[in-house]
Amino acid sequence: MIRAADCQVMPWKNGLGSTTEIAVEPPGASLDGFDWRVSIAELRGSGPFSRFPGYERVILQLDGPPMSLAHGGAAVLPLRPLVPHAFSGDDETDCTVEGIAHDFNLMVRRGHARPAVDVVTLGAGDEIEAWIGATRIVHLREGELATSAGETLAAGDTCVEGAGERRACHAIGDALVLVASLAPAQG
Repeated sequence: MIRAADCQVMPWKNGLGSTTEIAVEPPGASLDGFDWRVSIAELRGSGPFSRFPGYERVILQLDGPPMSLAHGGAAVLPLRPLVPHAFSGDDETDCTVEGIAHDFNLMVRRGHARPAVDVVTLGAGDEIEAWIGATRIVHLREGELATSAGETLAAGDTCVEGAGERRACHAIGDALVLVASLAPAQG
């Protein structure tokens, strides 16, 4: 389990913002050498995103004023809060936002795995099913979760489950959960 207080705040690759790194594989990997990475970026106004050639990205806006992205000079795409948006890290991506906003990021080295992010709303006692066959990152945005391993997650905490691990999570009360999954890449 990764506690919110243990996550590292670091500058963006391009130095124009900051991000809170939640988890990276392999642990301690550089910004050019990871297999996958999960983070929450803080945006303090409009500007370019860092480029990550060779990576696939999935982001979703968590809070703040409306955000829009333009990839490689294409049309501007407004983001909807808590709706995942996938794009290539190869693209030059510009963000427009008037004020401070936060977004959840999943980045995966192309060919390593197929990335996806789901937003799950749970009521008291509802369960996220056990996961088999891929890596799953469960990030608790709001509420509390209890795991079958006897751990309790508070808002901001994250649980990383490797391929083959079987761990169920159930909500102690109402909860909002971001579930990032890394399915095996198809050869």
